[in-house]
Amino acid sequence: LIPNDDEVHGYDLRWHLDSTETVLDDKSGIFRSTDSGLPNLEIVPLLDTHDLKVRATSARESPEILGWDAFDPTAPKPATTVRHLKTGRGRVTFVTLLVPLRPGVSYDWKSHSQTGDETWRVELADGRFLSLRIPADPGRDLAGNVD
Repeated sequence: LIPNDDEVHGYDLRWHLDSTETVLDDKSGIFRSTDSGLPNLEIVPLLDTHDLKVRATSARESPEILGWDAFDPTAPKPATTVRHLKTGRGRVTFVTLLVPLRPGVSYDWKSHSQTGDETWRVELADGRFLSLRIPADPGRDLAGNVD
């Protein structure tokens, strides 16, 4: 995210899930849905999380409506909104890995490391590695492959 001025800005990246069965690891910032017998999702922040706050909200009505599935506006149901929050001056970057989980699988992400200015190596629980290149210039193409 690149502002048009030199002021400090707050950024709020939101992920909306049709679930309230969730768990958040406060240390790593990893958020996971945990619906029994259904596919789930891990939301993994890849950048250093010391300046990232991760919050999850369900069925909130004030100060803003957040954490609802309003597909049927006559009968909204609680859902979850995961928020990645950062504050900064100049360019602010979020790099987030979305890991789909098969039914019955409790997690698939194991570890990650930034191997260069634009590259990450992610280890999955089954021993596979994912190599990612996320360019600093958002106009360039993203790339990835699984080992």
